[in-house]
Amino acid sequence: MYNFLIKTALLSFMLTAAPALAQEYGSFTDSRDGNTYKTVQIGGGTWLAENMKYINADIDYKESKRPDEYGYLYNWADARKVCPAGWHLPTKVEFDRLIGTIGKGIRASDSVRHPKWDEAKNSTGFGALPVGYCDKDGCAPFASAAYFWANTERNAGQAYGLYVDSNKVTVNSGKKVSYLSVRCVMGSGEAELAAERRQSIIHYEKQKKAFLASSLTIGLVGGLTGFIGGSIFFSCLQ
Repeated sequence: MYNFLIKTALLSFMLTAAPALAQEYGSFTDSRDGNTYKTVQIGGGTWLAENMKYINADIDYKESKRPDEYGYLYNWADARKVCPAGWHLPTKVEFDRLIGTIGKGIRASDSVRHPKWDEAKNSTGFGALPVGYCDKDGCAPFASAAYFWANTERNAGQAYGLYVDSNKVTVNSGKKVSYLSVRCVMGSGEAELAAERRQSIIHYEKQKKAFLASSLTIGLVGGLTGFIGGSIFFSCLQ
């Protein structure tokens, strides 16, 4: 019995102390410029595990601290052009799905940040680096956060994106003229954009119905108030 307990305790310690299995990576080479990127499977999708480094004369971009390692930063319009054929800029829905897989808090952040960033575990293999962002006033300090564009507009001047810092992972929106990092997802992205359009229509119809119902309620209450007020007024005249 004693030997059994010792063996059980030893096995439990070995399992607890064993390091997490290394994430398996694939690779993809962009035929346009010869850059090779690591790829990784997360939540049913194949993601680039590195920031995009593609530039040409028609693309507006900013250089990160070390472009070869951290990639370039792009405004929203040009971010939509840099993913190679067979890949696409992720939609808000895809980033929401990513968060649904990993969560939002400190553990989620730890699972997507590169080990160079505060020795994070990077268990998903996403490998986010704190590149920051740039706008018309300059660039945010390196080592603050990571920002990635989504192919989804919020309004005429803003679009959505993924935000990662040491404590959380969220989907936020920013000005389209800002310069953020880009990650690409395998596939054309047409189905994802079509799904987002359907969701937008459904959301609009729900808001429309809610507005009409609210307006009708206000109208009825206003009419009833006027009727009661008129009745009181006439009763006072009698």
